[in-house]
Amino acid sequence: MFHRLVATCIVAFWIAMTTLLVIQQIYPESTNINSVPISFIGGQFFQHQQSSDLEIYDLNKPVGYVHLQPRVDAANDKRFLEFSGNLTYAPAGLGSQRIAWSGNIEFGPSLATKQIHLSVTIQGSAQQFLMDIAPPTKKMHCIVRVNGAAIDENTISIDESGLNALLTQAGFSPAIFAAFSSGSASQFAPEFSAQQSSVNLNGEIASTFLLTMKVGGQSLIEAHLSQLGQVLKASTPLFGYRLAPHNMAP
Repeated sequence: MFHRLVATCIVAFWIAMTTLLVIQQIYPESTNINSVPISFIGGQFFQHQQSSDLEIYDLNKPVGYVHLQPRVDAANDKRFLEFSGNLTYAPAGLGSQRIAWSGNIEFGPSLATKQIHLSVTIQGSAQQFLMDIAPPTKKMHCIVRVNGAAIDENTISIDESGLNALLTQAGFSPAIFAAFSSGSASQFAPEFSAQQSSVNLNGEIASTFLLTMKVGGQSLIEAHLSQLGQVLKASTPLFGYRLAPHNMAP
């Protein structure tokens, strides 16, 4: 099961990394997509370095949390987004599982992604999955540990051949990846929009920036950010999760 989790995480982060690359290719100067430039939101996010602590809700039931902390290394002109959290879910035919993660994303001066570090564990298990992604070189280094000892280690290319090999090793059919790659590029290219909006916070209306990401017309992420770049509320319509601070209704 853990190898299936590894493959799932890698596919998810491949999609995320592909999204980051698409942004750099289609919007190399953080073009104004809608009413608010993406570059402005990114600037606010790192300028104020406000942390975001959000509970994850499934049908109003708390099932996990997410912590986000932007940091700036002014001396080296680098920016980092540190993240951690956990989620309880119930895979088909299995009992509840609690997955935990932590890591960071390193950005360059123009917010180009330089490195992604990720650690994933299943709580109550001795297994740990470590991953380092280098978008500039399109390489991913993966380590599976049990009781602290590495039992599997691979470096793969983030392309069709690399992912197919990993999916096959984990017991998945490469057809899963083919289902994504067979469509037209425009069909699955992520679309970003950012606009001024507002959100209800325990009965009070606050001005926000609404950041949305869609793929194939389906909203994957909708997030309300404060004027200081703090995530106030978010949702993942495709998966049905909602995120909000613990002292606010989702």
